[in-house]
Parts: sequence; structure tokens; C-alpha cells
Amino acid sequence: MGILSSILYALTRKERIALVLALVLFAVASVTKAVVVVQERSIFVPVSGGMYREGVVGQPQVINPVLSGNQTDQELSALLYGRLGVLADRIEISEDERTYTITLKQDLVWDDGELLTSDDVVFTVKTIQDPEVRSSLYKNWQGVIVERISALQIKFTLPSPFVFFNDTVANLSIIPKHVFSTIPASNIRLSSYNLEPIGSGPYSFRSFSKRRDGFITEYRLVANEDYVGDTPYIEEFYFRFYEDDEALMGAFRTRDIDGFGILSLPNEGIRELPNAQIIQIPMTRYYAVFFNPKATSMLKNETFREALSLAIDKDALVNDVLRNEGNPIDGPFYADIGPVYEGFDPERAADLITEAKEDSDTKTLVIKLMMPDVPFIKDVAEFIKNEWKEAGVDEVTTISLNNEDFFSVVLRERNYEAVLFGNVLEHNLDLFPFWHSSERFYPGLNLSFYADDAVDIALEDIRQNGNVTDRREEFIRAAMRIQKNTPAAFLFSLPYTYVHGSRLYGVSFDSFITVPSERFRNVTSWYVTRARVLNNQPIVEPKPSQ
Repeated sequence: MGILSSILYALTRKERIALVLALVLFAVASVTKAVVVVQERSIFVPVSGGMYREGVVGQPQVINPVLSGNQTDQELSALLYGRLGVLADRIEISEDERTYTITLKQDLVWDDGELLTSDDVVFTVKTIQDPEVRSSLYKNWQGVIVERISALQIKFTLPSPFVFFNDTVANLSIIPKHVFSTIPASNIRLSSYNLEPIGSGPYSFRSFSKRRDGFITEYRLVANEDYVGDTPYIEEFYFRFYEDDEALMGAFRTRDIDGFGILSLPNEGIRELPNAQIIQIPMTRYYAVFFNPKATSMLKNETFREALSLAIDKDALVNDVLRNEGNPIDGPFYADIGPVYEGFDPERAADLITEAKEDSDTKTLVIKLMMPDVPFIKDVAEFIKNEWKEAGVDEVTTISLNNEDFFSVVLRERNYEAVLFGNVLEHNLDLFPFWHSSERFYPGLNLSFYADDAVDIALEDIRQNGNVTDRREEFIRAAMRIQKNTPAAFLFSLPYTYVHGSRLYGVSFDSFITVPSERFRNVTSWYVTRARVLNNQPIVEPKPSQ
């Protein structure tokens, strides 16, 4: 210390200041170098723990995968109930592709500690097949014989080969027999277990809160340590419920929620949310105007239907109404599957409409266009109305219906001239439910009453052809023929918009989703806490320049 004092005493004032500055710079440089070295030789890794709060517009009603109808129920079910594809150790398919033998993994348990066995799988399928239950999955399992082989084995027998049945099996969520078997089928929707579920999924139900008026405000889930798949990193997963999009986005602004999704057209204000990470997840859904040829003689005319399709400027529709959120399409498929859209020809549309008028006894051409009461769909309908009137249609009446009336008038009774609606294809590109002639009446989804022998044969062959390449080629041929017949004016596909804050990691969507709940397929990889650890990979130092 004396030597240091002597040195400092011997220096001039300027020299002492220079020395101090040099020492400070050396210290800063050393710390900076240390930080850089740590960053170069370490990586962030997920750490279990933390909480994530998902915002949802709507209310849970029946959190049961056999019964779930609304979007909120489906999303909660996706986290609370295990899918057979995850619960199964293996799925074996017979040579004739009619018999599927499923072997469950050992030691599967429900949230209440009871064993999950083949009895639960058999019970789930038979519950779906019971008409009194009114399951939304009823048609998928019609005609399938289910048998218990052992405590861990089940056999499904099909009346005929169906190449997509493997997807049906893998996506089946299992419900507990010991909980629901004592409840009459007609009362199963009334069970309190539909709001306090006992499942086997990545998360388990803990509790929920509601206001005095009955509005459920929050569902609290906790990571299921007994889940047979990967245990989630996020320990607590909360759902918070709101009455509209404005309240939802307000909750994100005030950090009451960490993320949310929007199925319809996103609000313009979504781009201005603070610290928002916005992901556009492509969906297998598309929107179209479906024509009912039984309603009027004009709509039976293929040339007239073609004119109505040609009259719609889909690029302008996407740009002006959808604010560039969607993609125009020109056939019964979502974007990236069919041909590039080239279908706008207003002059030809006007000529064809004029010819159709002259060839008929119709002096005043009137079309009634129905749609669900959804704001952006009503905006799309107004755009189409103006396009059709510009092309020569004398009057277009737009009629929006609430969910109950839309289901009754459109889906069940098929009482419409034209309907603006969306179709959702499965990942397997099965067009059968929407375009096979057997699906023209409820509960089928062939809203255009389309019937074509060649297309019927193609769609039947697709369901029995095990060759993926051949199946895809046949799909394209069938889709092109449907497009040529113009049973509908195909409009656009729309992605699912998911928004989350900057503190959520591990979120990735590598493929299309069919429904919003599929965004949780990799939820076990999401994390909100992380730690820096040394990287075992050697750091390659840069070579000195020659």
C-alpha cells in the first residue's frame, strides 16, 4: 500500500486522473469480455414453472370432448383430455384396412387417480354412437364396431376401408367411464363434471371463478405430472373470459392476460398493442357463397352461377374488406392447395347475366344472400352485393341470422337461395363431407346440393386409396371439376391470428390447423421461465486474418 501511495504521490494530477481512467476502462472491458464469453458459451433453456393467462371471448358450457360444441369448450378440452394418439402405445391396421387394434400405454391414470383402461375407450366410442347423447362426433363413428380385447387393447372394425380412420382414432379424446357411466345419456350434458372435468391431458382442472350473474371469469389449470406425454413447462395455465374483443384487447393492454387468439377478422387495433407478438397461423378453412339450384331457375343455370362468381373482385375483397389478412381462392380448397386465383372478369360477368336474363322469363333479377351474424362476414356480403349489382343483378337482399336461426334455417332446413359461409377441411383434404351427393341434406355439409357422378366416384376412391400421391392427384382432379361446375363462388381463406406477449417462448406452428384448439398441440413446449446454462458444444474461435 505504501509503494502504491508513493507512486501516486510521484504522479502529477493529470497523470493520476489518466491512471484512474485507464483502470476504470480496464475494469469495464474485463466485465464486458466476461459477459460476451458467458453469452458465447451458454444458451437459454426452458425451466419448469410460471403462469400463463390466455384470454378468450365467450363462456365454457360443456367441457367434454364428446359433447363440446363451442370454441371455448374445445380449447379447454384440448388441454384437459388426452387424445388416443398420445395414450396409445401402438396402432395396428389389418391388411384389408378394416380392423384397427389399439394397445394403450401402461399405467395411464385419470386426474383423480383411477386407472385409464380400454373400458374408458370403449365407453367413449359407445357414448358418441348413442343418438340420445347428440355428439358432434356421431357421424365419424357411425357403423364402427368397438370391442374390448383386454385391459389395454381395443379393436375397431369398419364396414369398409377408410384411409382417414387412423386420423379419427388418433384425434379421439377419451372420457372417464367411472365418472359418466351412471348418468343417463339424455342427462350427460347436465353433469357438473362438464364444468369440473376429470381428464388425462397435459393439464388438470383446479378451480374456476364466476360473477354473481353467473358469468365465468376464470378457469385455473395446473400441469398434470402424470400426463403420459411430455410434461408441460408452464406450471399454471389460466383462461380468462371476456364478453367482446374490445374487453379482450383491453385486458392485454393492462397485462391482465398474456395472450389470445382471434378466429374471425382481427380488429385493426391489434397491430397497436404494446409488446405484442402477432402470429398468423394458416387454417384449412375457406369461405364461399354456396348457391341453392333448387331455390330458383336462375341459380340452376350453371352459366349464371359462373357470372356471379366472375363478378366478384376477390383481390379487392381481400385488400379492402379483409385488410390483406386473407388470400383469394378459386376452388373448394384453402390457399396454397389450388391454382392461383384468376377469376375476376366483370365484363364477361355482365354479358353472361344479360344473356341469362334474355333466355329466361325473369325481368327483375333478385337474389337473397344469407349469412351468420358475424361483423366481417356481413362486410363481405355488402361487398358482394355491390359487385353483383354492378354486373347487372337488379336487387340483392342480405340477411344475417343469429347462430340458432342459422343452424335451423340454413344447415337443417336448407332454406336459402345463396349462403355465405365457411368450410373447414381436415388435414387429409377429404372433400367428401362437402361435395359428395350423399351429403346434400342435414347433417351433411353439401350446401350447394351438388351432385356429379364423376366427383362422387373420385371422392369415394380417395377415401379408400392408401397411396398419398395418387390420393392428392385425384383430389385435385375432383376439385377442378367442382370448380368448373361453379356450385359456389369461392372467395378466400383466412388465417387464425394468435397474439402473445414477449415473455412466452417455445411457440411454433409448422403446419395448418383446422380449428383454433389445435394451437395447443405443442403447448407442452411453451415456457415462460428460462435459465442460462453452459453450452456443451465447443466454441470455435475465429482464425486470425492472414
